[in-house]
Order: sequence, then C-alpha cells, then structure tokens
Amino acid sequence: MLYVAYRPRESQDKIGLPTSIHRTFTEEFNEKKPMEGIYSGNWHRYNRLQNGVSVPEELRLPAKLFMVCKGLKRFIPDVYFDDLREWIVSTQFLSFLKEHRLLEGHYEESELTVLSTTKKPITDKSYHLLRFFRFDNELVDFEHTPKVISPKKPLTKHTPPMVYYSELLFHQDAQVPPMFILDDCSYWRSFFCSEEIKAAIEQEAFLGFNLYTITDFVQERLEREQRFVGPG
Repeated sequence: MLYVAYRPRESQDKIGLPTSIHRTFTEEFNEKKPMEGIYSGNWHRYNRLQNGVSVPEELRLPAKLFMVCKGLKRFIPDVYFDDLREWIVSTQFLSFLKEHRLLEGHYEESELTVLSTTKKPITDKSYHLLRFFRFDNELVDFEHTPKVISPKKPLTKHTPPMVYYSELLFHQDAQVPPMFILDDCSYWRSFFCSEEIKAAIEQEAFLGFNLYTITDFVQERLEREQRFVGPG
C-alpha cells in the first residue's frame, strides 16, 4: 500500500509548526533589509524547465545559506514543504533519506541557518534546503489512473478544476521506489512512500507532515477545499 505525506491541516505556530512562512534564502544576512536576499551568483535563478534536469554548475546551490523568517518565533518541523521544488528538512530527516537511499539523484542540498529578521535563531535543530530537479511522473500511467474531479468551482473560467487520483496505476515496466514525488498540482508539497518506509518514519516521529492512504488523502483535500478559498 502507498501512503501520501502532506503538511498539517492547520498551523501550530506557537509550537513552531507553521503551514506557511514568509521567508527568504540569502547568502549573507542583510542587516538593513533582512527580507531581501544577497546573492553572489545565479543559483536562485535555476528553472528546471528552462535549464534542464542536470543543474548547470553556475546555477547550483551554495554550500551554505541563511533562511530568514518574518513573523515566526519558532521553527521545529523535520520537513517543511515550501513549494513544488524546495523542501526544508532537518539534518535528522536528511540522514534518514540517505540511510535508506531515498530520492537519490532528485535534489541538491545546502546547509541552512534559520534566523528571524532580528538575526536571532528560532530553532534548536540544524536544517538543510533540498532543491528538487527530478520528479517521478514517468512511473504513473496517468491516462488510465482513476480521477476524482473536485466539485469546487474554479476561481476563474480559465482555471481548470482540481483533479485528484483515487489510486495510482503504474506503467507495466515501472520499478516503483519506496519513496517518490510527482510534479502534479494534486501532489505538490507531498511525497509518496511504501508501508515499510511509513513504519520507519513513524518510528522516528518526524514532525511537519501527516501520512494518509491515497483514498484518505483525496478526502482530506476535498475537505480542505470546502474550508478554504483555494486548495490548501
């Protein structure tokens, strides 16, 4: 059975588990304008579609970065899904990925120092930025995979409805790894894992996401759509 990891339904800002943050990545702390990044290179301009899957040397992440957060007093998740291609992970979670050889060849990494806009540490954990350049869409037979179309009216007439998948059907020759990620708006800010990896994750008690069966995940997303203006 497959499971989907997805961010918590609600922010728990007081304990340091936000669902959204106002942040910037920078090579140096900007004393005058903390939320404006300082860059010596063009690493922040990398675009997978324009620059290719193999990140060019001149666009690779620097070894170390600062993540400056505005309005956040504490930050403790082991995984924070920032957007489609960027995860903020604790050193413990990164070690877990490497120990189990998960998502190898999918990302590049940079050591992160997490600070407030007053240059104060807001965490006791050490972190890394993972920037993804490879996804696993080729595994899935999307043509035959059952779809659930959201009943929620799109925001505009030009916006397609959200589509979810009640199960995933793989191509006949696909070798499905124990963890994989999809570049699909239904599964942005998430990952899939096997039952064995789910058990290992739960044993580590990582913070920052919940694990769902695919069926329960679809239900969760539909419930979120009823509560919020757009998909959560």
